[in-house]
Amino acid sequence: MEKIFDKLMSMLDKMPVYMQLIGLLIISFMVMAYKIFSNEKVQKSIIARLQKKIGKLTESDLSLHRLFDRKEVYQAAINNIKFNSSNKSIVFRKILTSKLEVDIRMAREFLEKNDFSKIDKNTLCSMMITQVNCMVKTYEAKAMEELRMYFGNLIGQNLFDFVMNNPGGFREKRVDRLNRIIFQIDEYLRNSQIFDNNVERIEYFFTEIQYALRISILEAEKMFDKLNGEIDKIVLPND
Repeated sequence: MEKIFDKLMSMLDKMPVYMQLIGLLIISFMVMAYKIFSNEKVQKSIIARLQKKIGKLTESDLSLHRLFDRKEVYQAAINNIKFNSSNKSIVFRKILTSKLEVDIRMAREFLEKNDFSKIDKNTLCSMMITQVNCMVKTYEAKAMEELRMYFGNLIGQNLFDFVMNNPGGFREKRVDRLNRIIFQIDEYLRNSQIFDNNVERIEYFFTEIQYALRISILEAEKMFDKLNGEIDKIVLPND
């Protein structure tokens, strides 16, 4: 690559000044492009997207799914959630962070612990539904533990129960998201002829998990804005 640029620079020296300026700009863009595309992560990401476009997605490419790539973006969105009450902000950040961490960790474990080439599509779909239910239970347990560790056992438990079971709370809002995922698995992934193999089915499954995760984070601030004062009363019952 060095020799190529040396030859280009020699050629530029023989050109008029205005052509040299244009040539230098072109070379600068070439250098930037070379550095970007030399990055291994960028290369893998581009290859995965190209393979998907031409229908050659492989099992190893699933680790590059946007569900995993967007973790930092979603965490930043959670950290930026702000309510009038600092206690309320802390509660929802801990609950949503727990969901983010569990969803991504368990999706990756699902990918790494199974040999999908040896599983028929009906078994795979049943495994997906089981995994979704396990993700819900695990995230709730983690969220409750985080609240109990921060606020104390009794107050943390009361906060968890209030946020989860309040009309319009997490569990009520989650029903639609869960129903959507299970419907897509049971009716679409199980029966549709559009998917050629299990790799494509898992890629779609991860996309549904990502959609539900994104919606739960982005809508949290709007959905729970009405819970004014109740959380502070649980944290500071004597005030």
